[in-house]
Amino acid sequence: MLCQSGMDFQGRPALNGREAASALLLLLERLGRLTSGDSGRIQRVMADKGQPVAEVLEGEGIITQKDLAILLGETLQLPLLDRVRDAVTCAESQASRTATRVAIAMLLEDALAKLAGGQIPELPSAEGSSPPLPSTPSPTASPVTARASVRRSHRALVVDDDPDLRRIVRTTLERSDLDLTVITAQDADEALALAQLERPDVVILDLSMPGIDGFEMCRRLRKDPQTHAVPILILTGTGTAESAKRGREAGADDYVVKPFQRADFVGRIRAMIERAYGLEETNEATGQHQ
Repeated sequence: MLCQSGMDFQGRPALNGREAASALLLLLERLGRLTSGDSGRIQRVMADKGQPVAEVLEGEGIITQKDLAILLGETLQLPLLDRVRDAVTCAESQASRTATRVAIAMLLEDALAKLAGGQIPELPSAEGSSPPLPSTPSPTASPVTARASVRRSHRALVVDDDPDLRRIVRTTLERSDLDLTVITAQDADEALALAQLERPDVVILDLSMPGIDGFEMCRRLRKDPQTHAVPILILTGTGTAESAKRGREAGADDYVVKPFQRADFVGRIRAMIERAYGLEETNEATGQHQ
């Protein structure tokens, strides 16, 4: 169940929001995928079971979450559509399957956010048949455009199996003046998938996690051409010199022991971003000028 995977997409709406669900059901009616009677039934099931609309649609045999994501991506021309298609195509390993779930969840949430905001495309009403779906490829940002977007707001990926720590770190970063968009993951499998999808500009990770630990995740990020240069800060309760040494050897740029001083922690993140992406860029994001 995508919305209950434990992934924490900051700033994204919940999949079972009433406005978004109603807009989605209306769109599916216009596309000929639902009747008004079906819509009423779906809404009743949602109210009775407290399930997100995408799960109810799949559970009622109307459309799978994967097909719904692709349909919405095409209809609303969402940039994430290409990621979903790529992830579905190569979903063989466990990591690839995780990446597929993440991509589908992200696309569904982006689509529902658009629909909740009133961005329903003009479509002819269905009269017993489904109109053809748009097949125009979704726009893909050029490397220059994508980089410019990163400069306006860096992305931080926080990885920790403790939900309270994830919340503390996220709140600390969001309340700082670093203009960071914060994404969180509860383990290395989710984090590695998110690193491919979100391309974070800085990674903050715990060492002691179930499955793949922080040292191994660090090494994997460094071996991957897409993430080999991303700044990595280890945030852990293990404050031994040996652990810090292993972290550096695995590829970490900095090492902070919990509990941390917030000003010092934010300062270290700032320094890592400045070293990696340039002082001028960070000052632009925070409104500071030398």
